Amino acid sequence: MSTADAGYPPDDLDNTKVYARPPADHGMAFGPDGQPLQAGTTVKVEKDGSVTPQIQSHQKVELHDQGWFHAESNRYEQEELAKIHLSAISRAVVERQQAGLCNDGRWINDPHEFPDLGLTGTVTSNPVIPFPPNDKQYFISGKYMPKESHLRHTAVPNFGHNGYDSSTWMRLIDFAQHADAVHLFDEFSVKTHCGRVLQGALDNGYFVEALQAIAMRPKLVKQLFYGWNSRRSCYIARLFKHGTWMRVEVDDYVPVGRPGRDGADENVPICCRSEQFPNVLWPCLIEKAYAKIHTLRGSPGAITEEDCGGWEALNGGGKTEEALADLTGGVAGRFYTHDVSPDRLFIYIYELQRDTLFVCRPNEEICDLYGVRLNSYYPNVVNRAVQWEGGLYIQIFCGAPGVFDGGLQDITVPYGLVHCEDYPEKTEDGFFWVNHNDFSQYFKEIFECRLVNSGDVAIPNMPPPRFETVRPPPTGFGMPPGMFTPS
Repeated sequence: MSTADAGYPPDDLDNTKVYARPPADHGMAFGPDGQPLQAGTTVKVEKDGSVTPQIQSHQKVELHDQGWFHAESNRYEQEELAKIHLSAISRAVVERQQAGLCNDGRWINDPHEFPDLGLTGTVTSNPVIPFPPNDKQYFISGKYMPKESHLRHTAVPNFGHNGYDSSTWMRLIDFAQHADAVHLFDEFSVKTHCGRVLQGALDNGYFVEALQAIAMRPKLVKQLFYGWNSRRSCYIARLFKHGTWMRVEVDDYVPVGRPGRDGADENVPICCRSEQFPNVLWPCLIEKAYAKIHTLRGSPGAITEEDCGGWEALNGGGKTEEALADLTGGVAGRFYTHDVSPDRLFIYIYELQRDTLFVCRPNEEICDLYGVRLNSYYPNVVNRAVQWEGGLYIQIFCGAPGVFDGGLQDITVPYGLVHCEDYPEKTEDGFFWVNHNDFSQYFKEIFECRLVNSGDVAIPNMPPPRFETVRPPPTGFGMPPGMFTPS
């Protein structure tokens, strides 16, 4: 065997040989990936007689003889691409407006209406994918099939002239009195939360639960976006799917219909929305981005006849823990309160509250048995846990309009805690306190999400961090994720 064929320097060639598997009673040699060496593997004989496997070309991502792999991530790459794409799209909109080809000066994610900018992404990061406002991007079958669709009638968009394949879409800014009154977030609020997230016409309560949990952490809400340009209607969402970060470019077109439960409200978005809609848009746009990545496509970068809408795919139920992981890049799961004692459950929530989201669902049987009126039709989220005057208390947020504490706060919670300035959340905003025993008894199922990719997003007056969060900025890109906007 020549040196070139072996792939090793000449001075190492004499010390290499082919590995022969020893008898079972003599032990086994292992490679850097932790797997047993196969017979015929090239190894190097050290001076002390030990055998070290040679690093093959397919093992270059390994940390040599440590038996560990490098964790490859496209996170920083997506952040850099988001900055480039946002600037390129915004610049192209301005140029087309000056040329008289884009009268409203706003982007639309449709290659038939807007030119292809050649933003193709990279090997590990997706390109800009079209998502035009039409039926193919909404319905699973590509058009409305009344006999096959499981959509409630309020989740079917209004149709145009022919009544079945020309659904009505509007820009979100058109729902407001003035475009300057529309913002992605409520930048002027001093509250420690982003308010209620109201479910639209789709049967996707699991997704709204996840959004509501995120809404309790304003810093985490802003991490849902790499960047945005509200003036040009260009928003780049940050999602996590199939173990990789995704960059999802969307405009502000949404289908409209009659999503009110009583069927009375017309011409409003079918998607979920903030209680401050139409002045705050982030829940609408995140649902649109989530629908976009669930659209089945015939081509990754073009519109085809095989496109089948992902918006309808969000309908019909799903898993809250999966939605939490997709929106945060965290590690999510579920458990039941009856599997752990109330005091240990409180300790668990108390210790993890700074870097974990908790969604809880009422135990309807127990609530009905004891006449405790908790609203199970809206999201219920744990906001914080505290020790107060020897007692253990958990603060819950309910997304329902009004107050639904079941009377638990009035019975067992001290007046001083409810009105403590250190915990500024108000009852009229949907917050209420319960002691740890009532929480364990009247809530049944808990969904948790460890925020392992989000940094410190805690609200004021929470316990100190359990460990230091370290996330060094990438070279040449010092802006925090989701916080840059073009000038």
